[in-house]
Amino acid sequence: MLTADPNLLLDELIGASIADFDVPRNVYERAVDRYDALGNWLAEHWSAHAAGGAVYPQGSIRLGTMVSPITEGADYDIDLVCRRDLSKESTTQQALKADVGGAISAYVATAPDGNPRQSEGKRCWTLDYPGEPFHMDVLPAVPDLEAQPNGILLP
Repeated sequence: MLTADPNLLLDELIGASIADFDVPRNVYERAVDRYDALGNWLAEHWSAHAAGGAVYPQGSIRLGTMVSPITEGADYDIDLVCRRDLSKESTTQQALKADVGGAISAYVATAPDGNPRQSEGKRCWTLDYPGEPFHMDVLPAVPDLEAQPNGILLP
């Protein structure tokens, strides 16, 4: 119920408007569960290789600024980095993308929670989760040794 005080009314309207942009907590938690599951699976998958890997969020989900899509029916876009611990001289952009794509295909074949479907984008792999209001774009990367400790190179 709105109040008659103009200052409180403005506070209530702004608060309600901001709440409309927030990601519902249950959606956020499912998205985090999904990318944690992917990251853990890939870490195990690559554990026997000298060049392991890590998956972590980037962009708005990492910054805590993810907002609802503005287009009706659009998904939340979860951006992830899949960093392989390879030197840029030891691989090509195409080989890196194919390596990450193959590992994601193996993950999808295990029928993880949410039954994601994999598709290929120009620079990344996308995992669509049927019935979920989000998808994940997984961007392959290698460390940028000239921008330590967190620099990465993208295909």
